[in-house]
Amino acid sequence: MATITFTGIQPEHIEAVGEVFRLIKEGKERGEINEEMVRAALGQRLGHFVSDPVAIQNMLEKWKSDRSTPLSWDFGSWIDALASAELLYQTIHVYPDGSGELSFEQLAWPSGGIEATAELIEVFGGRVASNSAA
Repeated sequence: MATITFTGIQPEHIEAVGEVFRLIKEGKERGEINEEMVRAALGQRLGHFVSDPVAIQNMLEKWKSDRSTPLSWDFGSWIDALASAELLYQTIHVYPDGSGELSFEQLAWPSGGIEATAELIEVFGGRVASNSAA
């Protein structure tokens, strides 16, 4: 089983991290992630995702000329990447100090969706400390 360990989740976000993980895990098990429920669970953190088509195009143009330019996820692409990931999500544990572990099984090698899975932590301001699948 693969594990992403992380730090930096603020106490006020601990419950929301678990709820978003649960919605994604259960959605994958059913064959469809309910985007509206994930949006609602993210609340203000939805602003983490880029949504303006002009901003997306500008970011892409910068990236084409400089591949070190960081790319942000748009919400729909993030959900699609999670839905199509060859991963079986198992558990997430977030401890009171904001550290934690997210475990999953890789169903293929290489597995797509690893970066999208790590983004679940980053959406809430967390930092990935290690990823045994990367």
